[in-house]
Amino acid sequence: MEQIDALIKTDHDRTVAALILGLGALILALTSPQMFGDGDTNWHVATGLWILDHGRIPATDPFSFTAVGRRWITHEWLSEVTMALAFKGAGWSGVRVLISLAFAAGITLFARELLRSLNLVPTLIVAVIPGQLLLHHVLARPHVLVLPLMALCMVELLAARRQGRLPSLWLLPMMTAWSNLHGSYIFGLAFMGVFGLEALLDAPAERIRTGLKWAAFGAAALACSVMTPNLIDGLVYPFYVMNMKDLQAIDEWKPADFSSLSELEVLLIATIFLLFYKKLSLGIVRIGLLLTLLHMTLQHVRQEFVLALAGPLLLAQPLGNALKPVEAPRPPSPTPPDLAPAGPGRGGWAMAAVAVATVLVAGGRLALPEARVDSETTPVTALSHVPAEIRAQPVFNDYSFGGWLIFNHVRPFMDGRSDMYGDALFRTFLDVWRGDSDVITRTLGAYRVGWVIAPPSSSLIHWAARAPDWRRLYQDKWAAVYVRRTPLPAR
Repeated sequence: MEQIDALIKTDHDRTVAALILGLGALILALTSPQMFGDGDTNWHVATGLWILDHGRIPATDPFSFTAVGRRWITHEWLSEVTMALAFKGAGWSGVRVLISLAFAAGITLFARELLRSLNLVPTLIVAVIPGQLLLHHVLARPHVLVLPLMALCMVELLAARRQGRLPSLWLLPMMTAWSNLHGSYIFGLAFMGVFGLEALLDAPAERIRTGLKWAAFGAAALACSVMTPNLIDGLVYPFYVMNMKDLQAIDEWKPADFSSLSELEVLLIATIFLLFYKKLSLGIVRIGLLLTLLHMTLQHVRQEFVLALAGPLLLAQPLGNALKPVEAPRPPSPTPPDLAPAGPGRGGWAMAAVAVATVLVAGGRLALPEARVDSETTPVTALSHVPAEIRAQPVFNDYSFGGWLIFNHVRPFMDGRSDMYGDALFRTFLDVWRGDSDVITRTLGAYRVGWVIAPPSSSLIHWAARAPDWRRLYQDKWAAVYVRRTPLPAR
């Protein structure tokens, strides 16, 4: 183990090691079976295609029939355009490669920062559980595209604090890009506030000057973050979503589940063990940040993504200090030739080799068509059996199917944009989904629903199978389609 760690001595070595780990992350993402396991992927790509076709960002809903014309804050428009361009260039394979490259870039930055404080073997040990948590959230959705930006933000803020300076100015335009890509830019602003507070507390003799400098930088970052098509509304949007009353009906917004052993539980146990066993020294501000991220993760499982990235970076330097052996001074000995630190030449060749391998791996995956098959989010076969005249009628659909309907130009009742639909309509959808016969009959009649598509095991399909005025059009393992025997007259 010491021989392996001895190979990581210079910045070139650390960069090469991080790139190799990033290449491994790329391969894992490129082969991940869950990449398209979220129905939101489909409407994100459809939105990007709509923007490219119309040359503007939609301000109202252009897709559903229940909320058509309602104001829609398209806060992830830049991610959606990027995904749409990848789709237009190489189909679903292009989307997979795009997301995988973003994940690999984030892991490379993450590993590079860990290697600054830890040797290679401890880095691998520390990164494996958070890496598994991050990989679990690698879906073809905008939050993965901003993983490199989140990592860059944390790395630069940590460097600024180590060096007793303000963050670099390039963070400001990055915040503009981040706020147009995904709503998690709020975490970037929060991290700046936390590290600014730490700088203030660590400079008792110059608190006013330090506070003013960090406040000015934070204000500039905030100003850059509102440079979106939605301006201030884009800043308020994340808080609006967090306050939706029925938010926890959506899987990713549910609390963390500890009924069985999970990566999150292992991560928490390992962290607590290290904190007690190695007595890691962590300032009060960073402890507060870690506990806040933990609280948010316990509330909403989707925040694992932030905790898994930020937590190890915050603990890396204290852990590195705790792991340093205490040795008596001894005279320097010549470095064995076979363990000599790599110079820029060898490091350059290694980086070039990793770059070539990355191009070959990504290019090879692009050459393989990505077929979308029947799944819990893509009722490909079921929808193909629905005639055009029935598709044109109002539909009540499974929540996860909504994105696939949008992608195929069918107006859904509901899809993953629950924030746009609002609490009242989302609650109506949930009431139907709970299976009360009177609620289903009343709601489907009020919205003139002509057909339903949902998993065969759902209460809605069980109701339709018993209803005398409905008939089954198609059913397979993934989806069932029922239509009215006599269509309701249009209003």
